[in-house]
Amino acid sequence: MNIFGYIKKYGKFSFTMEPFNEVDNVILSCISYVDFLNIVSKGSLVKRRLEDVAKEYFSNNTKRDNKKNISEVRTGIKLLYEVWHTKRYRDILMFNYMYVGSSSSQFSAISFEYMKNYVYVAFQGTDELLSGWEEDFKIAYSYPVPAQRYAINYLKRKYLLSHNNLILGGHSKGGHLATIALMEAPTFLSKKIVYVYSNDGLGLRKEEYYSKKYQRIKDKIVKIIPDYSVVGVILQYDTNYMVVKSKTKGFFAHNPKGWLIEDNHFLNTRLTRFSLVIKEGMSRWLDSYTYREKHDFACSIFDLARKYKFKSLLDFKKRKLDFFRMVASSKNVDEKTKEMAKRLVSIIIKCNKEYKEDL
Repeated sequence: MNIFGYIKKYGKFSFTMEPFNEVDNVILSCISYVDFLNIVSKGSLVKRRLEDVAKEYFSNNTKRDNKKNISEVRTGIKLLYEVWHTKRYRDILMFNYMYVGSSSSQFSAISFEYMKNYVYVAFQGTDELLSGWEEDFKIAYSYPVPAQRYAINYLKRKYLLSHNNLILGGHSKGGHLATIALMEAPTFLSKKIVYVYSNDGLGLRKEEYYSKKYQRIKDKIVKIIPDYSVVGVILQYDTNYMVVKSKTKGFFAHNPKGWLIEDNHFLNTRLTRFSLVIKEGMSRWLDSYTYREKHDFACSIFDLARKYKFKSLLDFKKRKLDFFRMVASSKNVDEKTKEMAKRLVSIIIKCNKEYKEDL
């Protein structure tokens, strides 16, 4: 079964009857993609039941509105709809909502108290904003980027003085941010954190991975990636991760809605050749260039995107031809950028070949 089948089977059990597990983590990390602005409090004093939050959200948003969103947001909204009447999820308390969407950064986090003094802190992955995707590129050559600073400060400000037992998690960039938040947490705070779930989340630069800060907390990190992982194998220097069987293949497997479950845990398997090609190809690509070269490459690509008035991933979906014309315009990019772009395209072509052979 997938996560929707899990909700139908386990939705009748409270967390005292069936303890919080890796699947619950993925469900809440997906729900964090939903826009809760003006619905969930920014502070910890006002906590709202998930059922009440969902009722207000769906009274103000239609199915037609949902279709305009990117895949991960649509999945989060569908999950919210599926869980809000269940015994397991309806009484979860939601609070400490934060969203930042600017020209330079994209960040969001929300807290779920699923039992008294037990809180799951979910860091949202990248939404449709172009600045968020640019920030993902920056993670490969810079530290800390704005979203990482927001994650670090969110955890410190909200939970330094709390007595809650904490679990951190997130999907995609959100899993990376959860890892960074723990890594930079003071010892007193990190002791309150039981686990960190990185659900197909970006890895770390070598400087962060081999740092004393990371090595001190790495045993608390649970890395979950699908067998067709695209994001979770990038900047991945650790071999200690759980590979999940996915019903969907290729780049679509990044969305957890297709991850397969047996009883109350994910069905384990091995990485596909498709994912290994990405892992090996991206590692070589990243290691081939200096941080300055990667910085210049990202700036060139996203400056072009802004020149052509791409503001979000949704713009890209609507105007694919404009994007390809933009990249093909040789006078707008230097030779180094074109060479780096060609190498990236060759990795994608090789991945597509593996994908087609596996169909």
